Formats: sequence, C-alpha cells, structure tokens
Amino acid sequence: MSLHNLLLTGGDLVLELWQEWQVERGRGADLLRQIQARLACLQPSGTVLPIVLDLLKEAPSARFEAYVSNGCRKDTPAPDFADRLSADMSELHNILHRSQQLVQRLEAHTAPLQRAAMEALLLKRDHSLTDTRMQPPQEAAVDQVLLLVALAVALHKELALMEHVVSAVSLDMPLEELTTYICMWELQPFVDEEAIVAFQS
Repeated sequence: MSLHNLLLTGGDLVLELWQEWQVERGRGADLLRQIQARLACLQPSGTVLPIVLDLLKEAPSARFEAYVSNGCRKDTPAPDFADRLSADMSELHNILHRSQQLVQRLEAHTAPLQRAAMEALLLKRDHSLTDTRMQPPQEAAVDQVLLLVALAVALHKELALMEHVVSAVSLDMPLEELTTYICMWELQPFVDEEAIVAFQS
C-alpha cells in the first residue's frame, strides 16, 4: 500500500483518536476543578475572625488554641464528602486509563505510517543521487505523516504529565499546586494544536 493510501486510512483514524483524547482531557480538567473545590473546604482559611481570638482570650484551652493555630476550616464538609471525593478520584484514574489506551492505539496506528515515510525518505535520498525528485504529492504525504508521528510523541509526553498529576493529587495538596497542575493539564504544552488544525484543513 502506498504512503498516500496509508495516510488516507491511518490519518483519519489518528485524527479520530486525537478528538477522543481532547474529550478525555476536557473531562479530566473539569474533574480536577471539582476535586479542587472539594479540597478547598478542607484547607485552613488563613484568617481567624476577631471574635474567635476574643473567645480564646476569655476561655483559653489547649484544644481551642491548637485549632486556631492550625487554621480554621472554610466550610464543614458535607456528610457524603468522602464518598464524593473517592468517586472523583476513581473517575480521574479511569480518565487516565482511557487516555493511556488512546496513546497506545495512536502509537500502533502511526508506526506503519512512520515506516512508510522512512522508506519514502530513503527513496528520495537514493533518487537525489540520480537527479530525480520525489513527486510533490509524495513529499506532502511524508510531511503529513511526520506531523502525525510528532502528535503521537507529544501525546506520549502529555500522558506522562497526566500520570504525574493524578499520582500527586492528595487531601493535603496545597490548592496553589493543584491550580498549577490544572493549568498544565489544560494547556497541553507539548502539543502544537495549530499544526493539527492545519493538517485537518
């Protein structure tokens, strides 16, 4: 099968996997924000109301003083807080698992494209010795395949980032750190989305 024909069949499948990746990434970002909101009620407020300080002066106690020094909680968690947080964490792991499967499928589908592109590049090199050029459609197909391979490599790096984020989320995680992870999750720093848009058009 020619590189062009491989690209027609494999390219559409790769773009389909990319769209599925985007859906999972969006779900993960929404879920991380939900987890962040749940964890916020466990974090110390950082400020102690004057009335609380007055109570501590009037009726000092070791437990009350420890409570104030550790920081008052912003909200009282709902009775089913632990169940909801556990369900969120379970779904986050499910999203990660589905994303891992997408990357594996993507790598499996780009491998034959990559081999065909390498053969075309070697053929081009051989032809350059005899002053014959690769046909323009073949050159365009090689460029497109290399872009799809770059996408697979980028998503592999994105997956490593997602794995790090999921393993790092914990009850005592500072909210600022989680905010940073959410931003990284949403930004996809390793993916050139403009190149993907150009490929789709």
